[in-house]
Amino acid sequence: MTHSFNLGVGLIFIVDKENVDAMVWLLKSKKEKPFVMGEVV
Repeated sequence: MTHSFNLGVGLIFIVDKENVDAMVWLLKSKKEKPFVMGEVV
């Protein structure tokens, strides 16, 4: 199914810079595959 449909990013979290590492750690501990997409300026 993932080869047939564009499933996109799925869910986006907007997090303060100070909390990015903690959020990435939390999501990885839940077996997710987080990545930092960009920055709000």
